[in-house]
Amino acid sequence: MCSKVKLSPIRVEIIYKESVKVDTELGNKSTIIQGTVKTVTSTRLVNNYFDGLPVTKKQILLFVTISIAFFFEQLDNQNFSFIAPAIIKTWGVTPMVIAQISSMFFLGMTLGGITGGLISDFLGRRKAFLLSLLLAPCASVMNGLTSSVGVFMLSRVVTGFGIFCMMTIAGAYMSEMTPKESRGKIYSTVCALGFLVQSKNLHSMNGKSEQNT
Repeated sequence: MCSKVKLSPIRVEIIYKESVKVDTELGNKSTIIQGTVKTVTSTRLVNNYFDGLPVTKKQILLFVTISIAFFFEQLDNQNFSFIAPAIIKTWGVTPMVIAQISSMFFLGMTLGGITGGLISDFLGRRKAFLLSLLLAPCASVMNGLTSSVGVFMLSRVVTGFGIFCMMTIAGAYMSEMTPKESRGKIYSTVCALGFLVQSKNLHSMNGKSEQNT
């Protein structure tokens, strides 16, 4: 069997040629006819344009940006437990209100996780990722500037929406921008860097919180 492979940036065409032996029986005499060629053509789409290509500097810059996004996602997701005692003391609210504020953030994350993929399909991965990357910090700034519980809850919903919308798009964006040979390694490295830096930051925040109390 011999095969011929033609490569293009979009599709791979594989042509198989094999020799077929056909046995026919004529009376008491068996005759073998050789040389009959059967050609089978099959076409399959390449899963990713970057498969088999080396990782470029622009891709590395994208991975660093997504790693920073993972850092801020964990920062905004976990720092509320450290500032909750200060909110209770400053605003005079009950732990029930703190629970409601925390729930608003996860409500926004749920909405962002559901609609993030739809938004990126409509706007494109890069535009949607940059939009969510802008939305989440703006809502976080609103969290720090407001003195109203209602506005704080609303801004937490928007923050959660932007954060998880960003995470949903980042996963799809990385999968499309990395070759399959190193996709798992790159994705796990990007996530690990963001989480490790954030864990160090949370440790320092915990020490400051204990000093203030």
